[in-house]
Amino acid sequence: MLEAFKRFWFWIDNHLVSTTITIVMAAILVIVLWPMSVIFIPAGHVGVLWSRFFGGTVTDRHYAEGMRLILPWDVMNIYDARVQLIERDYDVLTADGLRSTINVAFRFRIDAEHVGTMHKFVGPDYLRSLVVPDVGSEARHILARYQPEEAFTTYRTNIEDQIRQNVERNLLENFNPPDEDHIRFFFIEDILIRGVQFPPAVADAIERKRVEYNRAQQYEFSIEAERREAIRKQIEAEGIRAFQDTIRDGLTDNYLRWRGIEATLALSRSPNSKVVVIGSGPGGLPIILGGMDGNTPTVPPAGPMSVPPLGTLDPSAGGPARFRDEGLSGSPPSPAAPAPLISPGTPPAPSTAPLRPGGAPPASRPPG
Repeated sequence: MLEAFKRFWFWIDNHLVSTTITIVMAAILVIVLWPMSVIFIPAGHVGVLWSRFFGGTVTDRHYAEGMRLILPWDVMNIYDARVQLIERDYDVLTADGLRSTINVAFRFRIDAEHVGTMHKFVGPDYLRSLVVPDVGSEARHILARYQPEEAFTTYRTNIEDQIRQNVERNLLENFNPPDEDHIRFFFIEDILIRGVQFPPAVADAIERKRVEYNRAQQYEFSIEAERREAIRKQIEAEGIRAFQDTIRDGLTDNYLRWRGIEATLALSRSPNSKVVVIGSGPGGLPIILGGMDGNTPTVPPAGPMSVPPLGTLDPSAGGPARFRDEGLSGSPPSPAAPAPLISPGTPPAPSTAPLRPGGAPPASRPPG
């Protein structure tokens, strides 16, 4: 082993110059030829090999992602095999001859099995050569059948589907290489009409038409709602009439008096302050005077006055009957203060003060 190592260094000492030149040349070749011989195909891409001396484009196979070694004089063409999105603006004419500009977006991907044939007969610029012109042609052809408001509102989805189907059929049937039939280069995933631009006057007219249409729909809804409300009221009126016809025979005086007693009890239990006068209500029911909780404004007396007897009315006052001052003490009468109104048909409450001989009420004494 030691003897072999000595012989190796002895050979290097005798061939140092030639050995150095060889190593340098090999390094230069590696540095120069490495990019042309070692190819890295990114994720989601495929490669098509073009051989300079062995038949040109290889159409029967493609190279998957990863590192690939090729001859320095060959060329590896890389294609994106993922789903791609392309947007283009096209000028179209609708059925009424209106010129519009639509923005179309379409998603597609290449067929990796036939990428070699596509590279040979179409080339890397396949978008400008095949896909974009064919999508524009089909969009113009189909949109020419529809009115503007139909093409971009009601039938928009149908138009998108028709464009996609026609583009796929054209690419499959009309763009085949010689001696080949039904070779699919692309898969069209979908086609979307993203926007449309009308002339300003036409856009305003379409917008006004849609507004008026929605307003007419609102009026029809309102008319239908009123019609149903009329039917509801008619049914309610018939129910009320049937109810009245049913209970008419049962509304006797005793029944009404009993209901009045219940209402009087319910009112007497309410938290509002009130004055109850017993003995003179209709049918013998008590009279309950509400509004005595301080919410009704009162007018203070202007001077000494006598206490008017309850139940004495002034018929000349006009309007609702009010209490009047008898003024038996000789002092001038005070201005009449507002008194609780008595509903028509209700007899006056009986006086609670004892009468003097002769039927005159006792006179009040002035204070002090």
